[in-house]
Amino acid sequence: MQGNALKDFKAHYAQTTTDANALSDRVNGEMVAAYDAASNSIYKILTQARLNDSYATKKGQDLALSRIEDVIAKLKTKLTNTLRAGAYEMAGAMAEAAQRDLELLGVADEEMKKLFGPPSMDYINTTFQDSFAHVAARTDHMAQSVREDLRRDMAQIMRRASVEGLSRPQAYRVVRDKVLEHLTLEIV
Repeated sequence: MQGNALKDFKAHYAQTTTDANALSDRVNGEMVAAYDAASNSIYKILTQARLNDSYATKKGQDLALSRIEDVIAKLKTKLTNTLRAGAYEMAGAMAEAAQRDLELLGVADEEMKKLFGPPSMDYINTTFQDSFAHVAARTDHMAQSVREDLRRDMAQIMRRASVEGLSRPQAYRVVRDKVLEHLTLEIV
C-alpha cells in the first residue's frame, strides 16, 4: 500500500508541476499579448502624429505623448490585474495540491487542519509586489523610450530649421517628406 501511495504522490507531483507551468505560461502569454497590443497602439499613435504637420510643434508632440501615456497607463492596469489574478490562482492551486499530497501520504483530516491553513494573503501579496516591480520597471522603460524618441525628433527638426533658416513646421515637412520618400523606396 505504501508503494502505491508513493507512486500516486509522484504522479500527482508531476501533474501539479505541469499545471503550474501551464498556468504560468498562460499568464505570461496574456502579459506578452498586452505588451504587443500597447506597442502597436503606440506605434500607430506615433505614425499618425508624425504624418501631421502639427507634430513639429510642442503642442503636437505633447498631444501625442498624452495619448501614449494613456496607452501605457491602461497597459499597467491590465498587467497589474493579470499578474494579481495569476498570483492568486497559482497560490490556490498550490494549496490544493499540497492538501492532496498530504491526503495521498495518508495524513488524517484532523492532522491536516493543524498543519495546513488557507493560503497566506501576505505571502501572495508579497509575491505579487515582487513580480510587479519588474513589470512596472519594463513599462516605465517603454514610456521613457517614447519620450526620448520624441525629443530626438524635435532635436532633428530644430537642427534642420536653424541650419536652413526654416520655421519648425517647414523643417518638419522636409524631414518627414524625406522619411516618407525613403519608406516608399524601400516598399517598392
